[in-house]
Amino acid sequence: MLGGARLSVQAEPSDRAATEEDQRGEPGVNVVAGGTITSNLECKKMTELLITGLYHDLSKKRSSVHFVWKDDPEKRLALDVPFQCSLNILPDEARKALMALSEELVSATVSTPP
Repeated sequence: MLGGARLSVQAEPSDRAATEEDQRGEPGVNVVAGGTITSNLECKKMTELLITGLYHDLSKKRSSVHFVWKDDPEKRLALDVPFQCSLNILPDEARKALMALSEELVSATVSTPP
C-alpha cells in the first residue's frame, strides 16, 4: 500500500477513554498557515495538530516532525520527514507523512503479546 515506504511513529495516548474517540469515516488532512495541520473527520469537530518541532539526527541521517493536538496537548505524535527537511517545505512534508500514516492505519490490526 505504501510502496515500501517506512514510517517511524511515536505516539502518546490521551487521558480520554477509547469510547470517547470518534473513529467514523476516513480522515482528510489539510495544511493551514502557521504550522497547523487540520484533519477533516466526519464528525462535528475538526482535529488540529500543531507542529511543535523539527528534529534532525545527524548520526542516523533522519529527520522528524513533532505534533501536539491543539485541544489536547498531552497527545503527541512524531513522524519521519525527508532528512534535513527545511522549514519552508515542512507543512507539506508533514501533511504527506500524516497521509501515509492514515493510509497505513486503515488496514492496521491490534494485538497483544503472546
